[in-house]
Amino acid sequence: MKLKWKGLKSLVLIISERETHEGNTTEHRYYISSLDPKQPNKILRSVRDHWQVENNLHWALDVSYQEDRSRIRDENSALNMSWLRKTALGLLKRAENIKGSIRRKQLAIWAKPEYLIDIVKI
Repeated sequence: MKLKWKGLKSLVLIISERETHEGNTTEHRYYISSLDPKQPNKILRSVRDHWQVENNLHWALDVSYQEDRSRIRDENSALNMSWLRKTALGLLKRAENIKGSIRRKQLAIWAKPEYLIDIVKI
């Protein structure tokens, strides 16, 4: 049988336990990896790095654009809005002409739309 994942070297199970105000939860997450299974610390670091990026991006999108409260249900529309939000967030993060948080940059652009021209320049 030929493997569908070229370079597959390990299958990973990570069991995470979390304490919340509602009680304790246990979650099982499975990963496939091209990393050597004899290097579990490297695999764990890769998984943590991935989730750190995911969590930071999700948090920024939710805080800046209330993405979790979005009522868009059409799949294409939701995907389009997601790309627009991520693009806007990326542009705001690299905007050097406005100091402060993403929210402060949004407010500055609303107050002075000329800032938008400088931000969109590539």
